Amino acid sequence: MVSVDKSMPRAPKALVTKLDLTSVSNQLLVLSWIRNPQIKAVFLAPPCGTASAARNIQKDDDPMLPQPLRSKEFPDGLPSLSGFDFLRVEQSNILYDFSATVYDLCCELDKLCICENPRDSLYWETTPWMERSFFTRDCIQCHQACAYGSGRPKWTKLVANFAEVEQISGTCDGQHKHDPWGYEIRNGKRVFATSLEVHYPTALCDKIANTIAIALQKRGINIPQHVPVNLAARSLAQNQPATNKVAPIVPEFKSKCIAIFLQDQCIWPTMHQFLGSAKALQKVEVGGECLQSLVECILEQCRLWNVDVQLDLAPNVLVFPCVVSLRCFGFFWKEDEFVEQAIKTKHPLSLESALPRQLLDSIHRSVYESEVTIARVRAEFFAK
Repeated sequence: MVSVDKSMPRAPKALVTKLDLTSVSNQLLVLSWIRNPQIKAVFLAPPCGTASAARNIQKDDDPMLPQPLRSKEFPDGLPSLSGFDFLRVEQSNILYDFSATVYDLCCELDKLCICENPRDSLYWETTPWMERSFFTRDCIQCHQACAYGSGRPKWTKLVANFAEVEQISGTCDGQHKHDPWGYEIRNGKRVFATSLEVHYPTALCDKIANTIAIALQKRGINIPQHVPVNLAARSLAQNQPATNKVAPIVPEFKSKCIAIFLQDQCIWPTMHQFLGSAKALQKVEVGGECLQSLVECILEQCRLWNVDVQLDLAPNVLVFPCVVSLRCFGFFWKEDEFVEQAIKTKHPLSLESALPRQLLDSIHRSVYESEVTIARVRAEFFAK
């Protein structure tokens, strides 16, 4: 995975490459990455500060309020802009043009692509986005951030070149309170609520990642699930991280199963008392217009979790269209079963657990093959 941003967050949850995408050279670099066969999907989130519809809401003459920089008539920037405002809009327009280029390239290469911005953002009206070559492939879905754990019911629009994006459709259920809009004073500075809603809640990140993984699986691209080599190497070096990401000696759970809940009531399986001794591992909301579409969404998610299931959901239990909570549970080993598995498992400090296969093969050849054989193989390689 490659993440690109103009600045480095304090505690990134993934490796971030710091690039200025208003630079042509950096744009060409990113486009070359996208052309790499290993890149299967792209997620775009162009800056929406200059295109925010909130700028056009002026309740008073307070000069501290953000002033409009674009309008429906002039989505690429107001003709009256000057100075810093003009420069800021121009830089945003460069990024908007690049986003449209990336989207078209993904469509041309048949790679998945999602573009995100607020539902009412003027970004969607800008010339580069409106004049894309592959706009006929657009699949559009809107959701509210509070449905995924955010404090405000912010509407976000996703435009993608694959239909599975329609699964990201959570909306407010009206069962929770919302933080106020407007602004608040933090450390003596005025901070607007729109700037506090730029970060994705964790549940939304999980939903986006799951949706992309399901779309890739449908296209015959399996997502490998393994512990990165560097984590095993930390164990070998006896450098234990603060988290539990180092590969366990024995998998924590003997088996997994799924259950379907509707308003916190388990509706499948009908005999679900055994879930009381299991641990809830993952939860995701899935929906469908009919029983068939709901079952298909559930089975797709189960394949993503590597859980085999024979689903016999009764149609009279649900009223369509509906959204249910799909939950994955794990069952612990018995004591004697755990010990038996531990005996069969390699030692966590073994060399093979910390080195990639290619390096192990190279070491093996160097130890067991003659110098003449090694020299010949190298000569043949360089001759080729």
